[in-house]
Amino acid sequence: MLPIKKLIELGLLNWSVIALGLKNNWTNKKNIIDYAVNLLENGDNNINIVSIAAGEYLDSHEFFSLVLTQAENKLFDYDIDKWRLAFLLCIDESNANEQKKIDKLQEVYSQFNYPKDMYFCSIYSTGSSDPLLIMKQVIKDLNLRYQSEIIRVRV
Repeated sequence: MLPIKKLIELGLLNWSVIALGLKNNWTNKKNIIDYAVNLLENGDNNINIVSIAAGEYLDSHEFFSLVLTQAENKLFDYDIDKWRLAFLLCIDESNANEQKKIDKLQEVYSQFNYPKDMYFCSIYSTGSSDPLLIMKQVIKDLNLRYQSEIIRVRV
């Protein structure tokens, strides 16, 4: 599952989360257009959302500007961990073998600039615990942080 789909499933997706994901290449224009179309189909007729839904032919800068406008020009550091939670849940729920999950976990650890709470997820840490078990604890902790926003906690 794609992290953006996981964010939708959890109810954690909003326009600042989308803008942050687009800025960091964690999602793409097609996923955002699909999300905007879904909003329109469910009755949201905001003009910016209409423009985003029709944004296939906009250049990247114009498209990002529309998304950022919808996010009220706010990018929140708080939202970075929503993406991290989504990536970790995707690893945890994947059918990949343990080594591939550990490899992907190392990528996420690096991609998110080595968060302190994931230190023991690193294969280079001094810890002796299984990185995947530590990842499950990080997922639980992130779930707790966003519990009031999450539709359904899945750990």
